Amino acid sequence: MLLSSFLLLITISLTACGGGTQQQSAQLEGPADAVEVYKNSCLACHAADLSGKMGPETNLTTIGDRLTKEQIVTIIKEGKGRMPTQSGRVSDEDAEKVAAWLATKKEQAK
Repeated sequence: MLLSSFLLLITISLTACGGGTQQQSAQLEGPADAVEVYKNSCLACHAADLSGKMGPETNLTTIGDRLTKEQIVTIIKEGKGRMPTQSGRVSDEDAEKVAAWLATKKEQAK
């Protein structure tokens, strides 16, 4: 019984992260189509400002310093760690758009 309750809680948590949200985001700068996909599919876990809501591993503000576009596409499609797969929720075309945009997110030179 306890195990069933725990599994249900995990399932609900992961489902909430993968879904869209009506929450307004901060002014995200980037290609309109990629930003729109992000707002609808990623914002719930990765925050309106890309800072992440689920811990430091969900921070995307400098993801381009760590991962290539291709690696980001793979994570969107297959999931990794606590991030569930977005296949079936995000089309391959949309995954490519978002990944291309996120790959440009790098730490600014000081």
